[in-house]
Amino acid sequence: MGTTTPTVRARPRLRGFLPLQPAVSVKEMIRIGIGSFLGIGLTGALTTWWFGASWATPIVIAPMGAASVLLFALPDSPRIQPFAMVAGCFLAALIGVTCARYVANPLLAVSLAIGLTLVAQALCRCTHPPGGAVAVVAVLGGPKVLAAGYGFVFMPVMVNTIILLIIGFCYNNLTGRTYPHIP
Repeated sequence: MGTTTPTVRARPRLRGFLPLQPAVSVKEMIRIGIGSFLGIGLTGALTTWWFGASWATPIVIAPMGAASVLLFALPDSPRIQPFAMVAGCFLAALIGVTCARYVANPLLAVSLAIGLTLVAQALCRCTHPPGGAVAVVAVLGGPKVLAAGYGFVFMPVMVNTIILLIIGFCYNNLTGRTYPHIP
């Protein structure tokens, strides 16, 4: 028996850690940056104008930042189309609030909220990754979110989602990106 040089099999597996996304032009980077800035800024400003700065829940929730990434950088993704965005956030908020109210252990509640949200989104064909973060915020968002109960589903979740969606629609179409994407 001769000795053989072992082949290195780890290298192809490590390729998944390298950048696979195509380079983005400077013009597109600026378009994305301005869109996200305007999207979140106007969502916060309009929500504050509508409800007042002293509203009981946060004016803009963190998952809107994730939605902004998809909406302005990847507006043709099926995960950010209007139905996925609205229904995905609605289901996540509803499930998250329900788990927060009826499951005493926070870790169990957040785990259950994420699992049920993904199942509900899959069943309704509205998988929206920021919806997972909505479910987490609904469970672990603190006393204001917990005190809001099911009101959290309306304000800030649905208000933020619809305002950001409208801004994304206007901005993307004004800057040459078709939204919503129709295959």
